[in-house]
Amino acid sequence: GEGLGNQFLSHIRECDAICEVVRQFEDDNIIHVHNKIDPDSDRETINLELILADLATVTKRLDKVAREARTGNKESVAAKEILENVKHEFGLLPFMPVFCDVLVGDDSASVQYVEMKKKKAQELGITFHNAYFPSSINTQELVQEIQELNKIENMCGIIVQLPLPASIDERVVLDAIRSELDVDALGSENSKKFYNGEKSLGLPTALACMHILETLNLDLNNLNIVVLGQGDLVGKPVSALLNQKGYKHTTLRSKTENKEEILKNADVIISGIGKGMYIKGGMIKKGTV
Repeated sequence: GEGLGNQFLSHIRECDAICEVVRQFEDDNIIHVHNKIDPDSDRETINLELILADLATVTKRLDKVAREARTGNKESVAAKEILENVKHEFGLLPFMPVFCDVLVGDDSASVQYVEMKKKKAQELGITFHNAYFPSSINTQELVQEIQELNKIENMCGIIVQLPLPASIDERVVLDAIRSELDVDALGSENSKKFYNGEKSLGLPTALACMHILETLNLDLNNLNIVVLGQGDLVGKPVSALLNQKGYKHTTLRSKTENKEEILKNADVIISGIGKGMYIKGGMIKKGTV
């Protein structure tokens, strides 16, 4: 694409410029590595180590652009298409939809995550309703606040940022969201419908996993699918969706034996254990999704 091509040419020019500087100083025989300069010399000096570091940085950027060019950046393109379609649909509405992400406390990761969702909502033409509460709030007070949020005009979705402080009853709070506004599908009513295969709002991360697989045009009926973990947000709902679609799969839990051997034989791995760097390259065969 033109965008990737321009990036590539820009980085190539940057590489050329750095290399030309190195060549110039090499020709004049005046490079002093690590700034070990002769105090009696009045020759120009350059720190070769810094130049090589700059060159390495640009090279990494070139590699990234090249990888995107080779893969066609399909995931990014698919995501942009979804967002553009959603934005178009919102533009056809006779009202401005409102979305709310309830945040309790000031956990830095949660605050950052809510800000990301706020920014994306606004990009799509959705009004983001701020609902930030101190960690000192109790369960009943939070339930009352959510009940008020349920009544806001044009409110189309409410989620509660998890985890909540240990002093709050998570189940009671999630169930306070009206089922038609429970877009995380973590309330008892929507969750029950989801696992029964009834039409309802589904768990978004699990649905995203399935959508990604569908965009790859794989014959999932004949692939060895492994789901790592059975958490409420990824592993458990992904397994449910695979079952509903009739795709056979293996579920790995913490106590499952021979996990590495099972992973090595997998054609598709969906990891939902909330732990980075667990799956190493040696656990995956070539071509595994």
